[in-house]
Amino acid sequence: MKNDRVIKNDREGKGEHMSIKNRLWRGLGAFALGGILLLAGQVAVSSASPAGAASANQIFTMTTEASGPFPDTFNPFDISTYSGEIGSLVYEPLYQENYAKLQPIPWLATGYTWSNGGKTITLTIRKGVRWSNGQPMTPADVAFTFQLEQESPAANISGVTIASSIVNADSQVVVTFTKPSYALIQGILDTSIVPKAIWSKIANPVTYEDSEPIGTGPYVVKTFSPEVITVTRNPYYWQPKLAKFPEVQAVQEDSNASIEASLETGALDWTSAEPADAVTIAREHPNLKLENAPFVDAPLIPNFSVYPLNLLPVREAINDALDRPALLKLLVPFFDTAIDNRTGLPEKSMGRYISAQYKNAPFTSSASEAKKILSQAGFKMGSDGIFKTPNGTPLQIQFLIPSTYANWVTIAPVMQSELRAAGIGLTIEAIAETTWEVDLALGQFQLSMNSAQYENPYGFYDFYFGNTEAAPVGKLALTDYSRYQNAATDQLFNELSTSAPGSAEATSALDQLETVMVTQVPIIPMFVNSQQGIFNSNVATGFPTPSNPYAFPSEINTELVVLHLKPKGH
Repeated sequence: MKNDRVIKNDREGKGEHMSIKNRLWRGLGAFALGGILLLAGQVAVSSASPAGAASANQIFTMTTEASGPFPDTFNPFDISTYSGEIGSLVYEPLYQENYAKLQPIPWLATGYTWSNGGKTITLTIRKGVRWSNGQPMTPADVAFTFQLEQESPAANISGVTIASSIVNADSQVVVTFTKPSYALIQGILDTSIVPKAIWSKIANPVTYEDSEPIGTGPYVVKTFSPEVITVTRNPYYWQPKLAKFPEVQAVQEDSNASIEASLETGALDWTSAEPADAVTIAREHPNLKLENAPFVDAPLIPNFSVYPLNLLPVREAINDALDRPALLKLLVPFFDTAIDNRTGLPEKSMGRYISAQYKNAPFTSSASEAKKILSQAGFKMGSDGIFKTPNGTPLQIQFLIPSTYANWVTIAPVMQSELRAAGIGLTIEAIAETTWEVDLALGQFQLSMNSAQYENPYGFYDFYFGNTEAAPVGKLALTDYSRYQNAATDQLFNELSTSAPGSAEATSALDQLETVMVTQVPIIPMFVNSQQGIFNSNVATGFPTPSNPYAFPSEINTELVVLHLKPKGH
C-alpha cells in the first residue's frame, strides 16, 4: 500500500490499532468548494447503465494492504478500526470525493449553503434513501449524527466544534458551529450518517462494536472472520442498478509477497498495495491492469520533541543535503513525481496558491552547504566524519519507516549516503507497519515520513504542523505528528480557517504560513506519491483510468469504484 496513511486511534492509545483511510480528506475543499454554494442534480455515478444479471456466485475480491486480522467492528466513529475499506460500502457520507479530480460529488446530501460568516451550514438532504433495514433515512438522522458528534467529542472526527444541529421547516439540516468553519468543509461533508433509531440508544458511540451495521450503502455485511469479510447487496439501496456484483469480499493478506501471489493466481481482483515491482507483474500477467495517479506529498517528519531535530540548523541541513532528483530516479517504478518548491506545495495542483515571493524557490542539493549550516550553528566535525552536536553527542538520527512501503525502503539507503556526505548519520529502522503507525501517532520516533490526502494548502499545512488535533508525546495525535508548537503559527491557522475562501485575510494568512514552511522547516518535502491500483480484468471491467478518472484507483474511493464495476461478460 502506498504511504498515504493517516494515523487513527483513541487518545489514550487503548484498544486494537489498525489503519483506515476515511480521514484522508483532512482540510479538503476550503478553497475548491468555498465558492460552490449549491451542488445539486444527478449523482455522478447514477448515469451508469445496467450491466445485466451477474452469476449468483460471482464475488469481487479486494485487499488494501498487508495487515493484521480484521476486528469485528464497522463503527464509523471508532477511528482505531479497520475493515478493509469494505466499511465504506455500508456507511455513506453526505458527499463523496473523487480524489482523482479533487471533485466533490453530492451523495446523501444534494447541496449546501454557508451563512452566518461561516458559522452555519444548511444541508439539503437527498430524498428516497432507506437504511438497509428498510426504514427511511430522514433529515432527523443527519441532524442526530451531528448532535452525536457534538455530545461525544471523541466521535467528532471532522474536527469541527458544533454548537447545534436542527431540522428546519424546509426539511433541511442546519448545523451551527462555534466559530467559522469554511476550511473544514470536506470534513463536514465526509461525515458518515448513522440511523438515529439505533445510535440514540448507544451509550458510547466510540467503543460500540457495531458488528451488525445498518447503513445506507450498497452492501450489507453477510459474514465476518478475521481473514475475510463478505458483504452482499443491500436490497434497499437508493441506486439499485449500480451494485452489479452480488458480493464483495475484503481479504486479509499478511505481506506484499502474499498479495502478489494472490494477484498472480487470480485469488485477488483489486489491490492498491505496493508490490516490489508492479510494472513487471502487470507485464507478465496481461489480465492485471496497473493504473496510477499522483496522490500526495510524502515529506520527512522531524520530531520537535527530540534533540537535535528541534534545532532549525539540523532540519535545514537535512533539507539541503538530500539530492531529490537522484532519489526520484529510484522511484520511477513507483510513478512518484517531484516536489520542486520549498513551500512543499506541488506546482501542478496548488501552484496558484504559492505567494509571489516563493514562486521561484526550488530545492538545492549541496553537502558543503549543509556542512556550512551546521558548522555555523556550533556543530563540530568528528573524526568519523559525523558532526557532534553542541551538546557533544554524535549527530546520529533514527529514520523510522514501515518495512512494507517499498518506495521508502528503496530510497532510505541512498538518503543515508547523502546525509553522511554532509556529516549527518542516519540509522534506518524498517519495522512492521502497524507498529510504525502507532509510534508515529505517539511521537515515539526521531525522523519518519508520512503522507495524507488534501486538496488545498490549509489541509496540507494543518495536517503536518497545525494543532487541530495535535497531542503531546505519549498521546495519540491525529495531526502534527512532529509535535511542532508555535503560538504565532497557530494564530495563522485560525485566521485561515475562519476567513472566507479567497478573501484578503485568507490570502495573507496563507502567505505567512508559506513563510513558516520555508524558514522554519517544520517538515521536509520530498516527492509526490503516486497511488496505484492493480485490477484483474478477467473478472471485472469499468476500472478508473487516466481517460476516465471517475475515482482514484485505490481504496480511498472504494464505493465509487465498486459502483462502476461490471462483471466480465455481463
